[in-house]
Amino acid sequence: MTKSWELTISQALAEDLFEVVPSLYETFCPLVSRIAVDVFRRFNIAANLLPCQLWQASDEGNHVIGFMGNATPDKWDGHVVCVTSTMLIDGAVRGLHRDFNFAVPAVAVVERFNAHSHAIARCDLEGSRRLWWFNPPYGFDTTPPLQPVELIDEYASAVTERIRARLGDTPPSMASAA
Repeated sequence: MTKSWELTISQALAEDLFEVVPSLYETFCPLVSRIAVDVFRRFNIAANLLPCQLWQASDEGNHVIGFMGNATPDKWDGHVVCVTSTMLIDGAVRGLHRDFNFAVPAVAVVERFNAHSHAIARCDLEGSRRLWWFNPPYGFDTTPPLQPVELIDEYASAVTERIRARLGDTPPSMASAA
């Protein structure tokens, strides 16, 4: 699988995710990340869930989502994204808008760092603002809550169909070789 095909599907997913998934789910990282994983698998791209912390860092300070010791019975104290071998897709980055009123994209698509590190990826925004994804701190339960399989399948099917209608389902390099 080519890195460019992963990027192409990642960008298409970012465009189409909330055209299909209701915006009320834009901060439900366990659900939207599972939908993204399912979409990638439908394009024969290996993808997984990756628990992490999401940081918005700037000259004005840092703000963090996930694994901060704020668990309640009805809310998971974590954050999870979808990753492929080269990309990180965060469909719930809007949690930063909800919690801190920061302007952020609806879906963040960034290349993963190619190094063993606590930092997973970074996205530069305007000015000194950056989004960072870090491995969770030690000692937290990093297991994302289960989500309704029927809902994941319904939304992943609809997103996949939108992407296929525009792009097809075969990487360009493989299509030209056939």
